[in-house]
Amino acid sequence: MTTPAERFKGWIDNLADSWKDRLRGWMASWVMKGVEILLSSLEEEAKPGAQDFLDRFPIHPAIKGELQAFLDKERPVHIPVFASMAIGVVIGSLIGTFMGWAAPVASWTSYQGQKLIHSFRLDPMATITSWRRDPAKYEKFFEDLRDQGWTDDRIEALKFYTLFIPTADEQTHWLAREVYEPEMVARYGLDSELPVYEETDFSKIGVSPEQMRNKWLAHWEHASYMQVREMLRRGVLSLDKTMPSPPTTEAGWKTRDAEGFKAMYDWYRLVEIPPFWRDRLTEMIWEVPTRVDVRRFWDMRTIDEERLRSIYHARGYHGKDLDDYVLWTKVYVAFPDLMARFKNGWITEDEVRSELTGLGMPSERVEEMIQTKIKTVAPERVAAEKTATATEIMKAVKKGLIVWDAGIERLGRMGY
Repeated sequence: MTTPAERFKGWIDNLADSWKDRLRGWMASWVMKGVEILLSSLEEEAKPGAQDFLDRFPIHPAIKGELQAFLDKERPVHIPVFASMAIGVVIGSLIGTFMGWAAPVASWTSYQGQKLIHSFRLDPMATITSWRRDPAKYEKFFEDLRDQGWTDDRIEALKFYTLFIPTADEQTHWLAREVYEPEMVARYGLDSELPVYEETDFSKIGVSPEQMRNKWLAHWEHASYMQVREMLRRGVLSLDKTMPSPPTTEAGWKTRDAEGFKAMYDWYRLVEIPPFWRDRLTEMIWEVPTRVDVRRFWDMRTIDEERLRSIYHARGYHGKDLDDYVLWTKVYVAFPDLMARFKNGWITEDEVRSELTGLGMPSERVEEMIQTKIKTVAPERVAAEKTATATEIMKAVKKGLIVWDAGIERLGRMGY
């Protein structure tokens, strides 16, 4: 059981603890307020100096902008904070500057050391390329590879590995160019005029004599389709290596054409024309008769209308254009024949009209065309007038005023 004295003491202790916390908080607030006032006053006095530091000291623009933002705030952070940041920037900048100064010195020192001990070694590709371009001079640099740990077996493997070999695309091209077909090589003389290997630079890039020959076989340009077609027409196309003389007889032409067709199909293989196109291209070798020729054929009726239409179609006419061309040909050829037959009394004028309109010529145009060939009815000249005119013509011929043929023509027009 506590005594009154002990209870009083406990009350006093509790009261002291309570006031101790209050006094501590009260004193702390006054101390902090005083520090804040002090720092604020220091800020106002130190701000010009901080701004001068930013303006004059060489600081990276990005960092300088961040520091400037601190100074430009309405309530900037305390100067000690700014000072600590600025000191860090200065130290970092100085370290970077010193490192920059030290780098050239270190490089110079390294260069001097390299001059003394010559530690640089050529890489494998530089070594093999130099050796291929001048083996006698650069053979010694294989020691650079040995210094790097290369054995002689590996150096030999490097020489083999860096030899030229055609890519898959190149080999496909060579196959198409008959490089691997000795018979075709011999037939077309693909190995003709082969350069001397030692007189070329192929060895300097790792191309062996065999591969140089393959490249040469594939490099030729062959005759075009139009050129081969013309050779066949002229009778100089065959599989003979020497050009044959053109044939001069029908039998000779048949034989040469057969040889030419065989050579042409061989040419299709040479230039890689797929089989699908070969017969079609061969069919195009021969010319199609011209339009003038077709009209002559039709005029003499050595061809029928079906053939007439086929030839025009082969010349590129189609549809309505083809129909118009066939109709025009018929009218163009028929009109002068009909008029000549009419004048000679074999047919009547009405029969001329019927024939032309039957072909498809408009009746109005038929009348106009007839009018260009037939004069209107006029009184017949009296016999005496005709005789007098004929006499004058004959006199003129005798005197040489009119040539004989012109005189005959004029008398013919008069009905003599």
